[in-house]
Amino acid sequence: NITPQGPPSEEGTIGGWSSASFPTPADGWVAEANADYSEGFLFHTTDGGATWQLTRPLWSGSAGTASVSFINAADGWLKSGDIGDGTLTFSATTDGGATWKTLLEEGTFNTDLGLAMPSFSDAENGTGVISSPGQVVSSPPKFPPELSVDRDTVEATTDGGAAWFASAVPVAGHGVHFFNEPFFSGPNGVLAVTVTPRNTNSLGRATVDFDTTTDGGKLWTSESRLVSAAVPKVVPQGPDASGLPSVSEATTRSWWVLAVAPSGKISTYVTSDAGRHWVKPSDGSLPLVPLKADVFGGALLPASIQAVNSKIAIATVWTSPESTPSTY
Repeated sequence: NITPQGPPSEEGTIGGWSSASFPTPADGWVAEANADYSEGFLFHTTDGGATWQLTRPLWSGSAGTASVSFINAADGWLKSGDIGDGTLTFSATTDGGATWKTLLEEGTFNTDLGLAMPSFSDAENGTGVISSPGQVVSSPPKFPPELSVDRDTVEATTDGGAAWFASAVPVAGHGVHFFNEPFFSGPNGVLAVTVTPRNTNSLGRATVDFDTTTDGGKLWTSESRLVSAAVPKVVPQGPDASGLPSVSEATTRSWWVLAVAPSGKISTYVTSDAGRHWVKPSDGSLPLVPLKADVFGGALLPASIQAVNSKIAIATVWTSPESTPSTY
């Protein structure tokens, strides 16, 4: 256990950590909250967690949050603040946290880029996924208008996060698009897009489209499309969907997908050649997921996948809303 102790004012007590980033095995960053989550702090280690230094406070309020992401020991980004009063800020460092530069002013990050932390391929180029509820188009128009499902968009930056602009990501499937956070390894990256049927009255399987880039996210190319076993439930009156497939990338060529069929059977899929060939491993040891586990309404996935490499992955499965998840 290398969890950093809380600040002296809290007598070492912490409420939990909200984000961690280790660009190397020795160099790492952790954002923590105090016992009542009214304050947040950023800790840094250079010896793999043997010792920690409290570097700066992150928020002071009643609903704080923080995300930290470093691509190497020098270049990192920090999103932190109080969600309750909209004072989220987005900052960057190029000297290992010695100094931080505010990129988006207080509150701007919440409205411009949503709550997700963007992914960066280098110190200048980054990509972020923004989820915002759309509106149901009806004739005659309704007032107030009904909300539709999420209308995800992708934003990109070429100056380290100071300015953002819309990024075009081709999607082969027709329907509602849910973009996953992109995965980068240097200039090479992959971005998965889950596509669900637009008409919620007609059930259909979800597909997962994979786009790749070789220039840090400036240009995305459609690479592969997988038809999963999942039949998601899309909520037409709110920005939600449940039962979406879980996607995880181990490398820019090795990808895993886990999907739960309406019967509750879990299916897994893996590729090691960027989607040219998909393999369906034997997954009979994974449990059935009862349909009642889907009462979360999209708040929790009944099952998820975390890739390690093209051979090893970790599945986390909920078998009932009241149970704790099991790991396989």
